[in-house]
Amino acid sequence: MYGQLIGLDGRAVLPWPNQLDIANQLTSLGRYVESAEAYEKLVRHYPTAPDVDQIHLLLGLIYARHLNQDAAAEPHLRSALTGIKNPNQRAQCLDWLTRLEQRRDQP
Repeated sequence: MYGQLIGLDGRAVLPWPNQLDIANQLTSLGRYVESAEAYEKLVRHYPTAPDVDQIHLLLGLIYARHLNQDAAAEPHLRSALTGIKNPNQRAQCLDWLTRLEQRRDQP
């Protein structure tokens, strides 16, 4: 049904928990382009939501790992880094920022 909604109006955004559920489900199905779009809507429409840093991290990882879009990944990872408190997630974020830098530096 979400696909039909987006087909009718690509700008449509559900309430935070519903949009998050859709984005998570799309990710679990390996539909990374669609999940990235759904997560992007979350950070655009709910920029002050409590878990927005987590969403930025997820977006950064999806763009870097699955979509090979390093330029799209980096700002999300940098944004996540400013708010994530969990040491493991911070380490993961820093690791991916380093990887992106290394990829950028490769000829």
